[in-house]
Amino acid sequence: MKKFVLVLYIIILLVLAIATFVEYGWGSEFVAEYIYHSPLFCLLWCILTLSALVIGHRIRMWHQISSGLLHLSFVVILLGAGISFLTSKKGMLHLRIGQQTFRFMEQEEGLMLDLPFTLSLDTFYVEYYPDSETPSDYVSVVRCSVLNDGNQPVTISMNRVFDCQGYRFYQASYDEDERGTVLSVNYDPWGTGITYAGYLLLALSMVYVLLDRSGKFRLLLRRPVFGVVLVVCLLLGGCLFYWCVGRRAPLIPVLNSPLLYVHVSLIMISYTLLAIMSLNGILAFCLPRKTHGLMMLSRMLLYPAVFLLGLGIFIGAIWANVSWGRYWAWDPKEVWALITFMVYALPFHTKSLVCFQRPTFFHLYMILAFLTVLMTYFGVNFFLGGMHSYA
Repeated sequence: MKKFVLVLYIIILLVLAIATFVEYGWGSEFVAEYIYHSPLFCLLWCILTLSALVIGHRIRMWHQISSGLLHLSFVVILLGAGISFLTSKKGMLHLRIGQQTFRFMEQEEGLMLDLPFTLSLDTFYVEYYPDSETPSDYVSVVRCSVLNDGNQPVTISMNRVFDCQGYRFYQASYDEDERGTVLSVNYDPWGTGITYAGYLLLALSMVYVLLDRSGKFRLLLRRPVFGVVLVVCLLLGGCLFYWCVGRRAPLIPVLNSPLLYVHVSLIMISYTLLAIMSLNGILAFCLPRKTHGLMMLSRMLLYPAVFLLGLGIFIGAIWANVSWGRYWAWDPKEVWALITFMVYALPFHTKSLVCFQRPTFFHLYMILAFLTVLMTYFGVNFFLGGMHSYA
């Protein structure tokens, strides 16, 4: 059963990686229809989840509360994603100044769907940074027929969503003459809430794992030198983030959000820790007598590295939902971040995957696994592009 789950896990990783290159050649609509939204791909995730639950029950994972909650959070997240996929409605709504509408174009099949209320556009304008022609925000002022008899204007802008009767409207684009706006529409009354509950459970369970006195991380952290190394690595990651942010030009409107700094800081600190683990693996091959001690050091760094990466990914998903109306778009950068997270999750399972108990294999894996980080941070930008090509 464990071998079956591992093979299925690797297949999903390969499908995800291949899909990003197929998208580069065939387009995002092609991979969305034939890979990401295909029944077979959804079935793979369902089988993996159910198989993992069976194994967890057999090994009595739930007796270790921190680990049980951590794995349960992923089940809840996948459940929410599945409900969103099956029940949500997404589309686009175009408004001109003085125009009213109660319909929007559904995304998947291009059908016109009715809203339970009417929207009209009062005005649209672009905000700029002081003494600059660089846009800082795009703003639509609309009126909704069910709010105060339609007399109260509502502002929709980047990272500022309008929510009415379960329908959420996001600033997506605008007409060249700046007298019209394009709003993305998302109706997902159940899936997003369940997914967010999974995110919260994930964050709490990760903190629990780090604080659990009987957990492996606390046992590793009892070595004073390991604690010092961890603090130095975290400070190094923080300095790297500060340097990157300090070099940024004025942000484009979609990036003008406080969540940017949380998302990027967590990711950058995580990448720093993963890079140090890769260098640690190279050092282990140079110092054969120190391989076991260096493996223990990397195991200790593995916990905050992967947890910060996971939190960074999911905070990015929340930010995407605030900005674009969807928390996951299968963008190449998102996909490779998920691949990286899944690749580095495997070394935690030393009981099921005994090969990770061997220092030589562990260090070699850490060196090769860092290639996914390089692909996520550099490769996607230079070769694949996508919505995150600026990052």
